[in-house]
This record gives sequence, C-alpha cells and structure tokens, in this order.
Amino acid sequence: MLEDLEANVAAQAVEKVGGIIEACAILKVSNRTLARWMQRGRIPLLEPALKLAEASGIPVQRFTR
Repeated sequence: MLEDLEANVAAQAVEKVGGIIEACAILKVSNRTLARWMQRGRIPLLEPALKLAEASGIPVQRFTR
C-alpha cells in the first residue's frame, strides 16, 4: 500500500492536505471526481492541479505527467 501511495502523486497530495474531504473542499469537486483522479494518479485539469499543488507543497508538474 505504501508503494502505491509513493507512486501516486494525487493520493500523496490528498494525504498532505488532510484527506479526501479537505481536498474536495479546496478543489471544489465531488468525492467521486477526486477519487477518480486519485485512481488515475493525476489531476487532468490545470486549475485544480494548481490549487492542490499550492495546498500540498507538491510541484504542479508532478500532477500532470
């Protein structure tokens, strides 16, 4: 499980901001949308990627692969 989290930058960022509920509030997206992005391991839209990068301290480039 830890290996999966290390490879999944979206999941790392969500953990850094305090979890799914907090991340959804920051990004103004539904749990389902965020769960889909976490499953894919990336944030496909620029605005949410920028918000999550700022909140988590992870460079935005890592979200877009």
